[in-house]
Amino acid sequence: MYKDLLIYLLRNYNRSYRFIPPLFTYLIFIGIFYAYKPNPVMGSFAVTSVLSFIVTAWICYSFMQSESPVQEEITLLHLRNPAKYYIGLLIAIVLMSIILIIVSMTYPIVGDYFDRPVGIEDIFVGLLSHLGLSFLGMAITVFFTGRFGSKPSIAIGGILVVIILSFCQGSIASYLSPALEWITWILPPTFYTMNLLMNYDTYSGDEIIGLLVAPFIYSLIILTIYVQLMKRK
Repeated sequence: MYKDLLIYLLRNYNRSYRFIPPLFTYLIFIGIFYAYKPNPVMGSFAVTSVLSFIVTAWICYSFMQSESPVQEEITLLHLRNPAKYYIGLLIAIVLMSIILIIVSMTYPIVGDYFDRPVGIEDIFVGLLSHLGLSFLGMAITVFFTGRFGSKPSIAIGGILVVIILSFCQGSIASYLSPALEWITWILPPTFYTMNLLMNYDTYSGDEIIGLLVAPFIYSLIILTIYVQLMKRK
C-alpha cells in the first residue's frame, strides 16, 4: 500500500543530500564513543538512545523540508489521500532511524566493546529504548516543520528548547509541588528512559515495562494529532 510512496519519498530525500549531516554526525559519534573499551552495556545504550533521539529529530526536520510545497501539492493530488501521505512521511523517517539503530547496537556487540556478554534482555531493552526515543524525536519535530508556518530559526530553536526541557524533566519535577508535577507530563519522557538505562538494576520488571512503553504511547498520541491536523490543512 505504501511501497511506491515510500520509494518516492526516500529517493527525493536522497537527491536532496540533506541526509548527509545527520548521518555522518551519528556515525562519527558512534565511532568516537566506542573508541575505548570496555563500556557498560546499559549505560552505553543510554547514550546512543539519546543520540538516536536527537538525530531522528534532525532527520525528521530535514526530511520534511526536502520536498517543495509545489511537489507536496502534486503528490497529495496524485494520492487523493492526505492521511496516507503524512503517514508515509512518518514511516519513511522511522525506516531511516531503524537503520541507524541497527548500526549503533550491532557495532559494539560485534566489536566486543562491552564489559560483559550482551544477553537477549539487553538487546530487547536496548532496541525498545532506541526506538522509543527515535519516535519521540520525530514526535516533537513534526509541529515545527514548515507545514505549520514556522521560520527555520524559530523551528530549530523550538526543537532545541523541547529537547533540552525533556532532558531536564526529572529536575523540573523535583522543583514542583506534588500537585503540579503533572505539568511535566506534557514533555517527552526522554529523561525517564535515559534514567532507566543508567540505573537499570534499581527498577522492577513492571517499572521497566512501563518506562519502555511510555515513549511509544506519547509519540502515538502526538503523531495521531499531527496527521489529523494535516488532513484538514
